[in-house]
Amino acid sequence: MTLKKEKAYLGFIRISAGSSWYQTDKQEDFELIAYKAVKQAKQDWKHLFKFKKDGEWIVPIYDVSKCKQGWVAQSMPYGIFPILKNGKLGKKPCKWVKSIKLYH
Repeated sequence: MTLKKEKAYLGFIRISAGSSWYQTDKQEDFELIAYKAVKQAKQDWKHLFKFKKDGEWIVPIYDVSKCKQGWVAQSMPYGIFPILKNGKLGKKPCKWVKSIKLYH
């Protein structure tokens, strides 16, 4: 019997100087993860931005399965980086899986 490792995925949206995201360890398809990330971004930022109906959103999906202590989004160097047990950031970014284009 083989134990199947749990996967965790992150849909991440950078908006202006902030961000929104949706993370899950459930078996969801990438389009649903992207949809939930966009929905969260609209809710988070509607007080500052007016979003067009059926506007284009490109949502990168990352594999954050190895981020047991959490993760941090960095702009220099760009990427999603794991937080290590000692509280420092890992040097290697989390794996980018794919980007999903939605109209929401």
